[in-house]
Amino acid sequence: MNIKYLQQTNTYYPVINEFRGLTNMDTKIKRRKSKNKLILFIILLTGALIVLSYIFFPYLKYTFYDKSSLILVFKPINQNISVLCAEPSNKFYVKIEVRTKTGKPVNKANIKLNVKSGLGYFYKSSVRTDKNGEAIAAYIPPSLTNENIQKSDLNVTLSSAIDNSNISSSFSITLEPPPVILVHGYQADGTVFNNISSYLASKGIRTAAITYKSQEGVVASAAALENFLNEQTSQLSLQGIQVKKYDLITHSMGGLVARYYTCSPKYPYYENVRKLIFLAVPHKGSVWAPIGRKYYDNQAIEDLMPENELFTVVFPSLINKGLNNTIQTGNIRSEYDEVVSPESSSLEEWNIKTEVFNVGDSSFTMNNLLTGNIMESPNHKSVLNNKKIFEKLTEMLFNNLPYPSKR
Repeated sequence: MNIKYLQQTNTYYPVINEFRGLTNMDTKIKRRKSKNKLILFIILLTGALIVLSYIFFPYLKYTFYDKSSLILVFKPINQNISVLCAEPSNKFYVKIEVRTKTGKPVNKANIKLNVKSGLGYFYKSSVRTDKNGEAIAAYIPPSLTNENIQKSDLNVTLSSAIDNSNISSSFSITLEPPPVILVHGYQADGTVFNNISSYLASKGIRTAAITYKSQEGVVASAAALENFLNEQTSQLSLQGIQVKKYDLITHSMGGLVARYYTCSPKYPYYENVRKLIFLAVPHKGSVWAPIGRKYYDNQAIEDLMPENELFTVVFPSLINKGLNNTIQTGNIRSEYDEVVSPESSSLEEWNIKTEVFNVGDSSFTMNNLLTGNIMESPNHKSVLNNKKIFEKLTEMLFNNLPYPSKR
């Protein structure tokens, strides 16, 4: 016998057997892993099928409904509203309900929405009902950019229909321009705007004039304006009118009041001003305020002084340094204003152009100065009674105005 061969055999045979055992074990492990992967795949596939069936079954079920037998209800969420102030942020929400004749809600019903007549559009042209058979949609009114717009375009018919059926429903609302709030100046009241109000009413624009205690100063008066706007929104809603944003026309100190309100830390909670138009506003104070101080001891006179903290500290610390850059802005002054200088009326820091009108020669007299009635000077108030300015105001209300540059 070959001793060398036996030695080799005795040496390597156990190694070979061990290798074969390991190989078999590895094969079993691989088979077990493959089996586990298969089981996991089956579990995941089953779960996916369950989820997909949960998602798509309502759609599949809806396809088998007899659409002609369904009931469609289409109505405003706030059914008291019949008039909508036309500007895009003033969304008008409607509710859609789809039920069977037995009253059972229909899930995933496909509803097509459109504006059958008039202006504006739906945010989404189609929606599907939820498990309660309900859906919410938003109609977006346009901005009215033409004072001569046809009345038929202001009568809007909103329509809904169940897709692939002859079932539909509609209702109508009326559009009108955003209301104008008139903000008077120092020692005045809302009646100073009577002529402007009448003119704007003839153009189909609703107005309301605030009367506040101007002697209490700009900050307190801004709080009064805030309350007035909130009250107007509530009152108009009770009248069936939905408004989101107002246009403000301000005179003299009233412009400072509006600037403070729209730039204050509280304003972002409201965002209820679309346009801000200034008439003869002393944006940097009035050089005649120190004279008035001898006759009137109140906060308003202090606020109108050019060196007052209102101009040097307060306004620069507010939103966009005192002129909100999210509000369209217009600025008008008279050529010979006795109270507001061209420099003080300017908004050039925000790149807002000032429109200048000649409403008469200066009527400033020494008597005005000596009696302290400088704020009553005719030219300063003539901007409130000039037809050319009325026409300009109407143009500003019906057309886009520039936004103040960001500072």
